[in-house]
Amino acid sequence: GDSTIGDSDPSLEIISRIKVCVCLKDFEAILSEEFTIDRINERILCNICVKNPTSLLLNEHTIGVYRIEGVENEKCKVMSRQLRHLKERVTKHLNTDYHVERLEVQANIDRENSTRVAKNREIVKKVGSLAYFFLYYKLPFRLFENFLPLFVFNGIDIGQVNHSEHFIRRLIDPCFIELQK
Repeated sequence: GDSTIGDSDPSLEIISRIKVCVCLKDFEAILSEEFTIDRINERILCNICVKNPTSLLLNEHTIGVYRIEGVENEKCKVMSRQLRHLKERVTKHLNTDYHVERLEVQANIDRENSTRVAKNREIVKKVGSLAYFFLYYKLPFRLFENFLPLFVFNGIDIGQVNHSEHFIRRLIDPCFIELQK
């Protein structure tokens, strides 16, 4: 993959953090967002690659799973040969096409989720404003559902939830508290 994510390469920042690790505890403290240390199975996992695998048939190193047996250095003063080797493998992994592609997949998922959350927030505002109108003017709650088709008829997306009079009933206390301020 000859692609970039954003304007900067996030793996460069991670690699600079890997360089300062002198023991497994450093890996845990400095790289907890990017990697998970599974002490039971004695391995370290790339969170992005394990979360978004393209195939279960890939070997473990391709998807960012590395053994940590013998890496632990209790004194954390001198880096073990095994840890140095692990750091090299993890650094190489961050630059693989597979990892970069998984980063792109995750970025797309994050963008889609962000868009969906923003859209849902706008829909709730629209339905909520109608519900507030009913509360403010003390209109019968049972008529609420009858007004929603007018929104749709006028091209307003009202989603699939909060379409019953129960939605208004759940808003009574929060609206009352807000009006008291």
